[in-house]
Amino acid sequence: MIDEKTFLEQQKIDGLNIASTISLLIFGMLFAALLLCLILMRDNFVVWPPPAFLLLSISKPTLSTIFIFLSSLFLWSAQRNLSTPEKLKKARISLKLSIFLGFCFLAVQFLFWRELNTHGFNVESGAFASFLQAMTWIHAAHILLGLFFLLIFLNRIRKSRTDFFLNENEYKIQTIKINFYSSFWHFLSLVWVLLLIGLFAPL
Repeated sequence: MIDEKTFLEQQKIDGLNIASTISLLIFGMLFAALLLCLILMRDNFVVWPPPAFLLLSISKPTLSTIFIFLSSLFLWSAQRNLSTPEKLKKARISLKLSIFLGFCFLAVQFLFWRELNTHGFNVESGAFASFLQAMTWIHAAHILLGLFFLLIFLNRIRKSRTDFFLNENEYKIQTIKINFYSSFWHFLSLVWVLLLIGLFAPL
């Protein structure tokens, strides 16, 4: 017979699973709507990207893509190394690299926004420029949220906090949280790639 403590812990695990799934679905619907707007906007242009946009260098968005791809790769490595306490050191190193690359992504994004403003692509210069600024800023805001999640992840697996391996239910709870943080980050990486294709791929 299941005791009350075990039952409550299982309820918490089930609740976390549901909450994580719903949260990812909400984020997914938000960005799906934004990407749909991008597709509809492309259909309203005779030439895509707009000629003035071609004056911008693709080097910064490309570098951003490399940073976020590598960040996801190191995060995946960190997840794989969480199977045993002996691999925590490798997990911490991979996670720190993932977080560092996430901040590198943001740094390049700020340079890209500065280039946009220099070439007149600000919120006052038309529908395309406004949408471009909005999309990249919304994505960057979620990147900041993702980095906050990854820092929580890092705090949980620091050297002095390995106790969750000693309790099966606690380990399950922490694993659900970590999987949510990681899934959210991988999702943002995918959104960035789709956004980049939508912005730069010709009609």
